[in-house]
Amino acid sequence: MKTLGIIGGIGPISTIKYYKQIIEEFKNSRFDEYYPHILIESLNMEEVIEQIDYENFTQVEKILLKSIRNLESAGAEIIVIASSTCHIVIDDLIKKSPLPIINILDCVYDKVVRNNYRKVLLIGNSFTLTHNIYQERLGRYKIKSIIPDSMDIQEIQEIIYPNLENGIVLPDKKEKILKIIKKTIKEERDIDCLIITSTELSLIIDEEEIPIPVIDSANVHINKIVNEILKK
Repeated sequence: MKTLGIIGGIGPISTIKYYKQIIEEFKNSRFDEYYPHILIESLNMEEVIEQIDYENFTQVEKILLKSIRNLESAGAEIIVIASSTCHIVIDDLIKKSPLPIINILDCVYDKVVRNNYRKVLLIGNSFTLTHNIYQERLGRYKIKSIIPDSMDIQEIQEIIYPNLENGIVLPDKKEKILKIIKKTIKEERDIDCLIITSTELSLIIDEEEIPIPVIDSANVHINKIVNEILKK
């Protein structure tokens, strides 16, 4: 069994989801009383977000690489980053990391391909949607990505921060998200699935209310993580 290192804190709600769900899925995969060995490096979210906002990606990479080395020193054998946004530097980070990193973008791509989806709707925070983090990876394999219009993206951003980021779910915000999703599906047509790229949005998106299949990026990431830590 491998020791997992999680880079978290971006934000805390996402880190909690990863920790809790990894343990739950791990326990469901075994018939004994063992728990996974997990190390968490919780970053200062404001420091990281500030660098991302200024598009200082070299500094973001340095922060993440330092965290990887801290986790390696503590005994981690594999690394995950509990944030889609920080995957803006994942390609260079993988090249420099002393430990293997389970890449959320690859996990989502694998799920899309297994289901033969060719056109997907992305929903998430403004940075992730407008900086082509998922679009670039999916586009390499001729998968078309659709995002909401700029006004809707801004509205989603205001729903995530500061409320959802702090675990606060407001009923009217849930209705707004659902309205944006359904409107975009109707306008674009032929969309095969919805991909939730921000973990916080899974708090208010009820998959049963979505008229197309849903891929929660964190869920497919966590499934891959559990499979990896169970390997000898």
